[in-house]
Amino acid sequence: MTNLPKCPACGEDFTYQDGHMYVCPICFHEWSDEEPVVEEEKKLRDAVGNIIENGAKATIIKDLKMGSEVVKQGSKVTNVRILDEEVNGHDLDGKVEGFGSLYLKSSVIKIVK
Repeated sequence: MTNLPKCPACGEDFTYQDGHMYVCPICFHEWSDEEPVVEEEKKLRDAVGNIIENGAKATIIKDLKMGSEVVKQGSKVTNVRILDEEVNGHDLDGKVEGFGSLYLKSSVIKIVK
């Protein structure tokens, strides 16, 4: 068994070798072992795979319990901001209609285009 490198584009470890090239079957990135590996900035994605950008608008995709209150599915989120460091597993900050500014997880929002 050979020890092949992880894909520099997506980080998955399903790489296979095709001649002198490495190929990732997940994101279809191809590279050679002679190329310098340049780390790409990882993009944060919402629950359906859309790239999240600062200032975006979104909706909540499922009910979220917050103590005795519930943020309902479909609630609007404005001014989405990607956090530099996660806070208790939350990677976003945004203003939720009726609740104010909240920390959110990217997995519970859908970007509105």
